[in-house]
Amino acid sequence: MDVIFDINHTTGTVNGKLCGMDETAFTFIPVQTTDVISRFAIRFYFWSIHSYSDYHLHPSKTVAL
Repeated sequence: MDVIFDINHTTGTVNGKLCGMDETAFTFIPVQTTDVISRFAIRFYFWSIHSYSDYHLHPSKTVAL
């Protein structure tokens, strides 16, 4: 599971996302902007995210084949 942060140094805003185990891969579409933006992520073991968030793991379960 990943927590992804976008920091806009021009406007001083921070946005974050929690990506679960069952989500699909995606690509970023380039955005034309003059803002200075940084992006970084923190990867957690799926069982440890409850220590850092109120996010419940039930919606993120995967089916074993």
